Amino acid sequence: MRPLTISADAASEDLRDALVDRLGLTPAATSADIVIATGPPLEAASHVIVTGPLTDEVDQWDAGVPAQTVAGALWLVPDQDDPNSAALAWLLLRLQSPATPLSDLTDSNDRALRWSVVAATTITGSPTEPAAVDDNEVAAWVDAQPEVQELGSAVERLGGETGDAVLTSVQRFRAALEATGGQPGPAFDAAVADHLREVQRSGFGRWRGAKARAASAAALQQTAREAAGDRVRQLLTQRAAEVAAQAGEQAMYEQQAALHGELGKALDALTVPVQPDFGKVPRSWADAGVQARRYVFVSQEDEIDVDVDATIRPCEQLSPGTAVCALVQSGFSLPALR
Repeated sequence: MRPLTISADAASEDLRDALVDRLGLTPAATSADIVIATGPPLEAASHVIVTGPLTDEVDQWDAGVPAQTVAGALWLVPDQDDPNSAALAWLLLRLQSPATPLSDLTDSNDRALRWSVVAATTITGSPTEPAAVDDNEVAAWVDAQPEVQELGSAVERLGGETGDAVLTSVQRFRAALEATGGQPGPAFDAAVADHLREVQRSGFGRWRGAKARAASAAALQQTAREAAGDRVRQLLTQRAAEVAAQAGEQAMYEQQAALHGELGKALDALTVPVQPDFGKVPRSWADAGVQARRYVFVSQEDEIDVDVDATIRPCEQLSPGTAVCALVQSGFSLPALR
């Protein structure tokens, strides 16, 4: 699917740039999918945003554009609060629902029911910085693990004066290291074999090999300490990553909780910038005018589960921690606004 394009007249370039940034649209000079104009658009588009007064020229343009030609038109009332959020909310809604049934119909005066007015505000939760990882706490947690304590004991008791004693201590060390998720490696196996050769000497050779036996025992313990140390450092890194991830999740939870608390207040504060006069746009199938609807647009990554009287719409275009609250009234013809 190709990116949607957007164009604007000189007076509306700031709004265009804001929408390009938020929605990933592609600016275009002509033949755009979305057109922003202060007056009557100079070319056809599937979506039109008018930012200036609804003059006779705008009315004539709208009357001359048949139904089913423009999927939707938004009037940003001059000087209305936060027009950028209003345009953003309307486009987010229209991009999720590209074709509105009413925009393809006409009222009793043969005017297309394509127009909308929107009040909206953007809420951005204050970023909550994750708590810093305390290296001392991480080290204390790792040291307190029974597997790590057993590994330390197994290292200290590694060796012996007989082959059976050496093999028993080696078996304990292997089991302790594997319990932490580590493996001794070939260097340790070589040190075990070397020390076993020394302790299994007998007679005069054993008497003369005392120094060599002590050296092989020291080498065995040193190799074991290195293997255990490498594994403990890995455990420290893993634990630090876990603590950092937990801190990040907690920070995101706090940010979202703050965001949730603002949604209801933001929605209740919204009023449409102008009340359409439905008496000017009679429809044969309904007497009452369309009611304004409340929406909350949020990031797909945010979990919004709050009791608000609004339709919640996840959007890939919004960043986590950001919500756009909107009151949308749509599905009427232009004369309702003049």
